[in-house]
Amino acid sequence: MKKIVLFIIVGLLAFGGFKLIKQKKDEAANEKKAFVHVYKPLEFKDEEKSNSFEVFSAKLEAEQNPKISTKISGHITNIFVKQNQEIKKGDILVSIDDLEYKENISQINYSIMALKSVIDSFELSLNSLKLDMNLSQKEYQTNSKIYKIGGISKDKLDYSQIIYEQKKAKYNSTLKTIESKKNELNSQLAILKAKEKLKNYYTLSSPINGFIEDVFIDIGDLSSVNKPVVSIVSKMQKLSFLFATNTIKKNQEVFMKGKKIGLIDEISVSSKNYMKEAIIKLDKKLEYPNNSLISIEVKIK
Repeated sequence: MKKIVLFIIVGLLAFGGFKLIKQKKDEAANEKKAFVHVYKPLEFKDEEKSNSFEVFSAKLEAEQNPKISTKISGHITNIFVKQNQEIKKGDILVSIDDLEYKENISQINYSIMALKSVIDSFELSLNSLKLDMNLSQKEYQTNSKIYKIGGISKDKLDYSQIIYEQKKAKYNSTLKTIESKKNELNSQLAILKAKEKLKNYYTLSSPINGFIEDVFIDIGDLSSVNKPVVSIVSKMQKLSFLFATNTIKKNQEVFMKGKKIGLIDEISVSSKNYMKEAIIKLDKKLEYPNNSLISIEVKIK
């Protein structure tokens, strides 16, 4: 009796084990895998009948997806776009408060005007100082000749020399002051030029034709340096897929549901998940949302 019971238990365990193994096999067979490809003969009309095709799951993406940011910090004053809005290259996206910027530019311009005025004033006096120096030099030279023949005292000669040296020093000092002020002016002009380049960052424009993917800020928010405020997707699209075989090559034709949609334009030199990546250049826009997975056929011969 015990042997019969034991036999029944062993049988039940064996049956359960076989059933569990079958269930796991079914689950593995039904599991969805992106970017896995299989060889599949496809029927085409006329001359396409003898061609071989390889089927892939490809990801549809925008050809360009820039994230627009600014190099300055300031409060958002206006947002001119919204999500999914179509835009053209050059359209204004966002404006940032530029009051402080304008005040800074005004201060620099006032400094430049003041320096120019000071330089003009010194340069006007320079001719007079040079004339005085030259006259005092001639007087000293004349007194030196007269002193040699005993016409004047040593004190008078020394005094004329002192006057000449003083006027010479004042002239040279004015020359150095003018040079210093010109250097200061050039520094302010360079600062102004650098500041004026920031003007474009207070009004952000679209670099491409496309659609607004997302807006990351609201009016009144404080923008952060190099933090995206708007993301854009281009109208042009691209498809990409991963592969592990040596059959995929550049310029191969790509089909979808039997119709040609583009060519393989690029094969990445780096791998992703231990597989190569191919980029497809599309003949025209596909009517699918970005980031969709699409079944494609690549003509391999």
